[in-house]
Amino acid sequence: MSKYDVRIKQVFGANDGEVVLALLGEKVTEWAGENLLRGDPRFADFLAYVQTGGLLHIEFQSTSPANMPWRMLNYRTAIFYREKRWKVPEPPIRQIVICFCKKSEVEGPKLKGKKLAYDYEEFTIQRLTRGHEFDLAAHSFDLNLLILLGQETTNYRDWSALCKAACKTRDIMERSDRVIMIETLFQLREKSDFVKRELRKLPLELSVRDTTYGKEIYDDAYGDGFDDGGKRQLIKIVSRYIVSQNVPALALEEVKRLNVHQLESLEEALATGLLFLEAVEEVRLGDSFSI
Repeated sequence: MSKYDVRIKQVFGANDGEVVLALLGEKVTEWAGENLLRGDPRFADFLAYVQTGGLLHIEFQSTSPANMPWRMLNYRTAIFYREKRWKVPEPPIRQIVICFCKKSEVEGPKLKGKKLAYDYEEFTIQRLTRGHEFDLAAHSFDLNLLILLGQETTNYRDWSALCKAACKTRDIMERSDRVIMIETLFQLREKSDFVKRELRKLPLELSVRDTTYGKEIYDDAYGDGFDDGGKRQLIKIVSRYIVSQNVPALALEEVKRLNVHQLESLEEALATGLLFLEAVEEVRLGDSFSI
């Protein structure tokens, strides 16, 4: 299972299938579980019972391989066996392949032989998200991310806005997960470090260890010992924030007097949008900050 599969499955499964309803018009009522226990491969990317009474099966692909029709038929067979043990009637199963690639790379969802005819639906993410506009106020993070993945041309301003929104998420684990998601899935569009550069401009909570940016910070910090290296990196991050927000230069001198734990608390507070001077005062007086 690739790193893209894991993240895309997470987006489609979030918020009770909100993305599935928005893009495919199917209301998820219960998760069916992906383990089919039969056939090869054994696990479906996405499988759920829907309001119409049938099942919705989705596979996510970064390419469109020639053997995909056979794989989808294999999935259908495994689902039929698990659900009905071959007893008719076959449960209604809607099967879809969503390709995160260019339209010209899609092979097409048909399988025909002398005594065999089988079909399913196949969409590129560009076609699936057509008509949906990127809007931080109107849509969830997950839906906005898919809309950006489906844009015909990369809108760097929108990707930057999504990065900033993700970094302002108050919950540490959710913020970390969103940042990792953006950094990973952006590579489905193009192999560049644009997102990484955008994250460098923002104050980030340092538990975002799995991003390439986070790894650089930790490697640098621990190379000189946590206290010295960690403090230097934290000051660097907070300094960028000071410059970007036109905070008086005197503030940096205040920051340099804080210890490592105070700096961590300050950086955490800034990542959630607190006013700089207020955050510094709270951290300086209380030696810690809790949101």
